[in-house]
Amino acid sequence: MKSQKFSHDIISGSSQINLPYQAGLKIHALITKLKQANRSEIELLAEVQNHREAIVGEVEFLEVQGIASALCDVFANGWKIKFDDLREVSESSFPFVKAILLKPSMRNPGETLNEAKARARKGLLVGVEQHLKEKSVQEFIAKVEGSEGKSSILQLIDNPLELSKELERYQSDTTKINQVIDPYIQFVEADTKDKFTGIKLKDLWRYCRLTWSMEYNSSPAREVRMLIRNKARVGHPIMGIAMLTNPVSNLSGRDEHMATTYESFISFIQEKSISLTKLIAMMKETFKEEEGLISKKDFNKTKSGSRMAPSYAEIAAQAKVNREQALENDDDASADYFLFHSKRAQKLSDLESALKDLKLLENQTRQEKLSIVDVDQNNNFKLLVKRFLTSKRREVISQDIMDVSVCGAIFPYNSLLVGKLVAYLMASEDVRKYVNKKYEAAENIIRSKTAGKQIKKPTNLKGLTTTSLYGVGSSQYNRLKLLKENSGIANALEWKELKSTEGYGTYHFSKRTKKIISDLEIKKKKFKNVNQKHGEGASPRMRELKANLKLIGFTEDVIKHEQKRRTYFVDLTKDIKESVFLKNKRSKKLNKASEIGKAWMKRHLQQRICNKEILSSLKKEKIENFLLSYKFK
Repeated sequence: MKSQKFSHDIISGSSQINLPYQAGLKIHALITKLKQANRSEIELLAEVQNHREAIVGEVEFLEVQGIASALCDVFANGWKIKFDDLREVSESSFPFVKAILLKPSMRNPGETLNEAKARARKGLLVGVEQHLKEKSVQEFIAKVEGSEGKSSILQLIDNPLELSKELERYQSDTTKINQVIDPYIQFVEADTKDKFTGIKLKDLWRYCRLTWSMEYNSSPAREVRMLIRNKARVGHPIMGIAMLTNPVSNLSGRDEHMATTYESFISFIQEKSISLTKLIAMMKETFKEEEGLISKKDFNKTKSGSRMAPSYAEIAAQAKVNREQALENDDDASADYFLFHSKRAQKLSDLESALKDLKLLENQTRQEKLSIVDVDQNNNFKLLVKRFLTSKRREVISQDIMDVSVCGAIFPYNSLLVGKLVAYLMASEDVRKYVNKKYEAAENIIRSKTAGKQIKKPTNLKGLTTTSLYGVGSSQYNRLKLLKENSGIANALEWKELKSTEGYGTYHFSKRTKKIISDLEIKKKKFKNVNQKHGEGASPRMRELKANLKLIGFTEDVIKHEQKRRTYFVDLTKDIKESVFLKNKRSKKLNKASEIGKAWMKRHLQQRICNKEILSSLKKEKIENFLLSYKFK
């Protein structure tokens, strides 16, 4: 559109924190005491417990506990703390104790890749070990490991020595490879039991997941869990596990790849020679479709006497106030009603504004014969297109994109590149068919409640995303590609590496910290604003953590842990951009899981087991190394 309508120097890699004065003084004193005694700062929380009698009141104790726990978490990940000079600070002059948190680099000077990985893994294990010490988790571990005479997960864990001998027989041509390894996918249903042990599949999956170095958090959203098993061996031992779940709402590399960011979308429409008139029609169709899905029966939008009824924006604002009052009164039903009443009104307000601006653009385009290059730098045009892209991105990731949030090998298959096999299998026809079938008639709860009426939209799995566990060193997804020439596969399969993440997340704060500061929120506010319920918004853990960290003086940028992770994407369509924007429904032929298994053997396994050191190392593995009761005594 041509018209105009349309105190500290913070160090890079650091975060300023402003601790509540009395709590901050106690934290400073305890850290000073630990340093003077040459003790680790990670003992801070234990010191807080030892000095409970010196802390007045429950709120202050929760503040001190929360600060100590959060600091122990980041100390375990290599962070350092530097306090301001406290000699000239008083509670009356400045009610905070200031400090700077210094974040570690992904790789420190002189540090090898393996050392950097080990440091990152050590930080991750803090939360894992805390979780494993919980009584309920200990009881679960004991149940699944079983006792004498009872079924045990050990019956489904392959014997390393026997497996290595079988692989050696294959090397000497006395047996075929599919008589040693023959992988298949077993989907984990709620109460389905393993036919060999009688243990529920969900318990087998959970136990295996607990053996990994990152704390596991369940999700209220879509979840598809899988066991990868070996049909060739007695008991069909578990080779690996995987889980698909809802993707994060914003992932820069993925969003650029799908052309759902402004710059990438403008490049896409120029590449496809889409005119401004055509783009306006695309946006109008999307906005009108959105508007048509929303019920307006609860809104009075007619004149009342001489006074106009409130706007949608005003209705939304009032509903937010009403929700907070309902939460304070423990009225969950009313809080849920006002949550979606607010979302529905706000969405209608946004659509009203967007359609009004779109009409103006449409008229101006017709009158002045405008093209994309005439308007692509106009701020109002950008806002309109970004509103359209937000809608398209929300639609595709809520229905047709899933995240591979768990993907890897299980002992003793770790050294045989089974992690790569699991990643390949996620892009199989078996997985796509299962996901589409599972969610073909599922109601989209959030969209239904936001719209005020039932909305069902079947899933048509179009792509998968994932990120590497560590930001340094190699990843199992690196150069992960099956082609006819390197594996004999019929349909090429590739995990493409995209732009790395920005290094934001919540993994460096433990469940312990989240629980303490959540209790502090309830104590101070008398209610929880984020309740991990459908419809409260994307990334509930992130939003809750950011809000509650503020209560103990931590700024939002502590969420940026600086550990950038590689992003990967596998396209299950012929072209994901065309599928999203041009409604290209041509499906891409995918390989069956059995075909992928054979291709993986040819591409990776056969070469791997030619390495005598690999088989020698496999022979020396002890099955007790897998047991959680042994590993975390």
